[in-house]
This record gives sequence, C-alpha cells and structure tokens, in this order.
Amino acid sequence: MAERETSQPETAEQLSQQLIEFVDKAEFGTVQFRAVSDYFDLQGLYSLQKTYVEILEGDAGNKIDRESMLRVQEMKIALLEHQTEQNKSQLPGYSGAYHHMENTLGEMEGLARIEAEKKHTDIKDQNLYVGRIRERAYFQARAIVSMKKDTS
Repeated sequence: MAERETSQPETAEQLSQQLIEFVDKAEFGTVQFRAVSDYFDLQGLYSLQKTYVEILEGDAGNKIDRESMLRVQEMKIALLEHQTEQNKSQLPGYSGAYHHMENTLGEMEGLARIEAEKKHTDIKDQNLYVGRIRERAYFQARAIVSMKKDTS
C-alpha cells in the first residue's frame, strides 16, 4: 500500500480525510488491514479499561467483580500489545501501517488544535473543535474496519 502523498494537508479535515481513505484502501486480509484493525482494537480496549477504572473509583458496591473485569481488560491489552509488537517485527508493512495510524491521528489533532486556537478564544470551544475533528475521523475509519470484518 502506498504511503500518504508527500504534499502536506492544509487542514485537519484534509488529514482526517486522508486517514479515512488510508483505512478504506486497506483490503481485508492484508497486513495493512491487520495493522489498522489491531490499532482500533487496542484503542477500544484502552477506552474500556478507562471506563472500568472510572466505575471502580466511583462505586464501592460489588468491587470484586469490577476489579475482575478490569484485570481481564488489562490481560487483553497486554496480549494485543504483545501480538502487535510481534507483528511489527514479523510482517512486512505492518509496522509502517500501524505507525501511520498513530502518527496521522496525532498530527491531525495537532493541526486541529492550531486551527481551534485561531477560530476560538474559549478553551471549551477549542476542545470541542478538536474533539469533533478527531471523532469524525476515528469513528468513520473504525466503522470501515468493522464493516470489512463483518462482510468478509
């Protein structure tokens, strides 16, 4: 799969669109698709882990069950992180595709932050702007991965 064009995007929206196109071009069963899928799976596990921690911190009832759920999430994360590291060293193209996902989302957020600071003086409005840009790209790309998994 070809790397992103050398011309730099001018806006966070353009970078967001490039990320979505990158995910859309990754065909099911390829190393690139596997890397993209693993990236989203790991992000989902991190999010679920954060939710369990928040629940544990706010709810004293049934603490043992909640701690157990948190440990299960931590084990899933550790296993996927280990698998991802193995894939990076064993599957040609996997590492580049995985890093492309990480770097593009980070770069997109940075551009969105700069744009937000130019457009909005209120920090809440800036954060909302950055969040909208990130969520649009993230959830649209994740939906593409899920659809390809479901239809293959």
